[in-house]
Amino acid sequence: MTTYAGFLNGLRDLSVSGVTNLSEPPASLSAEGLPAKWVQLPVGNEPVLTFGYNGGWTRFKADVVIALVPAMQGTQNQNWVQAVAMLDTFTTALRGADVCESVLTWSIQQTGVAVGDMQYWAIVANVEGNG
Repeated sequence: MTTYAGFLNGLRDLSVSGVTNLSEPPASLSAEGLPAKWVQLPVGNEPVLTFGYNGGWTRFKADVVIALVPAMQGTQNQNWVQAVAMLDTFTTALRGADVCESVLTWSIQQTGVAVGDMQYWAIVANVEGNG
């Protein structure tokens, strides 16, 4: 059975082509380390044990963030193209992930994320799995 640490570490160690994996959410980022990926702390839900029903696997959820470039860097078109390409690259990695007992499901979007006092173009996937 998957633990919270196992789910978190599995997503952290997931290889996304061209992306630096960080062990925890960063306090700051440098241009040389971008794009960079980290996992926010997971949340979970566990079915209750009742007569005739033995519960089930814990349902884990976590946001996985990939910061791409500072929001004020590059042109709108360059950042857009990079974000669309990362959506495909990240989705490909998620499809091949093996981090819990079930296959993963996710929703994914381009958004902005603040790290320190900087705003970044980012891709965020809300990833769910049973373990």
